[in-house]
Amino acid sequence: MVQRALNALTGTVRVDVDAWRTGATTTAQQGQGQQLAALAEATAAAAKGDVDASNALQPLLQALAAHPDWVALAAVLRRILAGERDPALRDGLEHPTAAAVVTLVLNQLE
Repeated sequence: MVQRALNALTGTVRVDVDAWRTGATTTAQQGQGQQLAALAEATAAAAKGDVDASNALQPLLQALAAHPDWVALAAVLRRILAGERDPALRDGLEHPTAAAVVTLVLNQLE
């Protein structure tokens, strides 16, 4: 799960963030959306105290923090793990996919 999410976030696989607008998605796009949803689910679980999810998430957060395009997402996810829940957390994210992941996490924590 972590590797698939990392692939989506690092650009190894392309995520069409506008696919939901047309309703037309390929199997690959559906898989990528599932990967991002899995990242959000793991982050929410870790934020709720799931130790296994937290342990699995740490290498991904380190890898994201090392990638210039995703360092901001890693920082926001760490803030969420530390207990922040402000929807404004996503406002500083320039990448729409990063903002979507944060939205999914915050929605799961409500």
